Amino acid sequence: MKPLFLSALAIAMFLASPGVQAATCEVVDETFERKVADAPETREAFHNRLLREFRQLRKSALTLQRMGYEDSCQAVMAAIRDMRDNPKAARMYMIKNTPEEELDLNFYERQQIARSRAKPLTEVGGIHVADILGAEVYGTDGKSVGEIDDLIVAADEKKAFAIVGFGGFLGIGEEQAAVPLSKIRVAEDGDSVFIPATEKQIDRAPRFKTGDRDWLTNDAWLEKNFVFYDG
Repeated sequence: MKPLFLSALAIAMFLASPGVQAATCEVVDETFERKVADAPETREAFHNRLLREFRQLRKSALTLQRMGYEDSCQAVMAAIRDMRDNPKAARMYMIKNTPEEELDLNFYERQQIARSRAKPLTEVGGIHVADILGAEVYGTDGKSVGEIDDLIVAADEKKAFAIVGFGGFLGIGEEQAAVPLSKIRVAEDGDSVFIPATEKQIDRAPRFKTGDRDWLTNDAWLEKNFVFYDG
């Protein structure tokens, strides 16, 4: 299944032309971000893949906004708000392949099953690297700590990482952390990634600004980072 955001981006660009005068597209919805992050009863209605699609759609809206497609940006954001307000309807297409015995489980029960079945990235079959990007990352306490922004593969395990972005649900301008690939576990569907640290612990992890790659050649930083996750 192709991600929703690709179709949304193509359709939205087809329907509008750059330079059209329109109200500024409001992409960030901090109230909703806090509501989803802090309220279990709100979070319960959302499937992992739906949260992931939200992020991708939002990135499409930002791209359209930067390119001057304000009307198209607003159309994408309207779709996001509709899914936000009707998550149960929006997630129906997400559960087509969900085992019948899992349909009535709540968010946290599904998460526990996913964690119990998760495997090292090298042992997960049928999943491409691209399928992992955007996956939600959970700590050992069951709390979401970020999302997978990138993967760095290297023969030396001390230089192979899953790049985790922080900054809240649908956040931008976030910081990132480099979690050793050997430490992550990936759910069978690729929608969730689990790391060996709680939310509070990961808050103390070595971080860097999004886009910064100087740490890759900083041996002292790499050693500090490795010790953090190995300890």
